[in-house]
Amino acid sequence: MALSFYHNSIQTLDLNEFILNIDSKIKSVYDIDGLLNCSTDLRCLANNKTFFIDYLNSELSNDLDLFQIGNRYSSQSFMLFRNEKFYVRVNWWPIIETDNLYYDALIDNFSYNSVHDHNFPLLTVGYKGAYTTRLWEYEHDSTIGFIGEKVEMNFLEQTELNVGKVMFYRPSKDIHKQMMPKELSISINIILDSPLDKMQFLFNENESCIEKILYHPISNNLGSIFKFIEVYNDNETINLLESMTKSKDSFIRLESYKLLYTISKDDNFF
Repeated sequence: MALSFYHNSIQTLDLNEFILNIDSKIKSVYDIDGLLNCSTDLRCLANNKTFFIDYLNSELSNDLDLFQIGNRYSSQSFMLFRNEKFYVRVNWWPIIETDNLYYDALIDNFSYNSVHDHNFPLLTVGYKGAYTTRLWEYEHDSTIGFIGEKVEMNFLEQTELNVGKVMFYRPSKDIHKQMMPKELSISINIILDSPLDKMQFLFNENESCIEKILYHPISNNLGSIFKFIEVYNDNETINLLESMTKSKDSFIRLESYKLLYTISKDDNFF
C-alpha cells in the first residue's frame, strides 16, 4: 500500500542542503529505493518554516517575465529544482468557496475529489495545514485502459497528510482521492523524472471503472506503426496482435485490442 513515514526529527535543512542530500541518494530516474531514502531529508526541509517564503520572495524580486518560466505545471505548483533525475515542487491547496464564480473550474484545477493514479513515483510531505486522502490500489498490468473498463479498486485507507508526515505514492499502483482542506495547505514533493510510459487514469469511485484517460503515452513510432497495421496486415499480423494484448505495456495492450476489433470487421487481409 502507499507508504507513510512519521519521522520525529527536529533537524532543519535549507533548500540547498536538501538538494545536495537527495541528489547524492537518488542515482537515476528509476531509483525508487533512493527516493524512499530521502524521506527524512524531506521531513527536515518541512521543518524549515521560512525556506519557501524566502524562495518565493526571491523569485518575485527578479524579472517577473521569468517567473517560473520552466514550470510545466499549473499555477498550483512552484518548481523549486530540477535535474536529469528528479524534480522538487511545492503544491498549495486552497479552500474554494461554493459561491466562487469559477468554483467548478477551480475544483478541477486542484483535482479535488478526483479519483486518479499517478504514472510516476512521488514522495510528499505536509508543510502547512492538512488534507484528507482516500487510497485504493489496483493492478495496472491487468488493465487494458479503455473508458468504462471495470477495475478492481481495493480500498486501503482514509488518511491525512498533515505537517511533517511523509507519504510515498507508488506509480501506476496507488489510486487516491484528495478532499478540499479546511485551511490553506501546502505540500512539498520529490518526483522521479522517469519516462511516462504508462497510461494515467481518472476512475469512477462508485462504478469502479475508468472514467477518463488523463495521460496516454503515445509515441510517434508506436502510434504510427499501429496506424499502418490497421490498413496493412495479414493473418500472422493478427496472431501477433493477439499476443500483444498480453503485453505489460498498457498502451500496447489497449491499441492491440482496439486494432483487433477494427480489423475483425474487415475481411480484406493481405
